[in-house]
Amino acid sequence: LDVARQDVAYAAVVFHRHPATWSRFTRQQQRYGIGYAQHLLRYRAELPWSWTREVQAWLQLLPLAAEALLPGEPDTVLVRQGRWRKAFAFRQGFAKTYWHPQERRRWPVS
Repeated sequence: LDVARQDVAYAAVVFHRHPATWSRFTRQQQRYGIGYAQHLLRYRAELPWSWTREVQAWLQLLPLAAEALLPGEPDTVLVRQGRWRKAFAFRQGFAKTYWHPQERRRWPVS
């Protein structure tokens, strides 16, 4: 196996599924947040996260929430709601994992 060689298939077709419901989409985004939190916990010496940054991240949701409530074309409203749901679910997954004492013990500092 030659690890230095990289093959690229520019015409490759990648198949992936999109969640069919809001609840599945929400769960997917929560899991992304969980994974990101675990990554930051594992490498917290190199990638510090603080309560200040946590609050700032939550505050960034406010404009998205306000935008999601605005009237507009159905597709535009759907995109706005999706952006808010994505960001909110990600924050939920991240916060419940990153600040949980058991998760902190599970991911020792590398």
